[in-house]
Amino acid sequence: MVNWAKLPVGSSFSAHYHETMQEIFIITKGKVKIIVDGKAYILQEKDLIVADPKEIHEMQNIDRQDVEYLVFGISQGIEGRTVVE
Repeated sequence: MVNWAKLPVGSSFSAHYHETMQEIFIITKGKVKIIVDGKAYILQEKDLIVADPKEIHEMQNIDRQDVEYLVFGISQGIEGRTVVE
């Protein structure tokens, strides 16, 4: 799975995890705070981070502009189900 996404100013996506899918996030515009497995990181343009299967992760736009990012989801088979806590 490959997605391009936009996170509007002041927005976030909720904490969740994937049972078997690894996700790679690449920030292409803006600045975010992302929490992966309980650790917080500040990412900006050209930074990337990996969320392994079963690692709870969430992202918040901390910039004054919309954030844009690419996310690559790597899963074995069709079992990459999303679980929201």
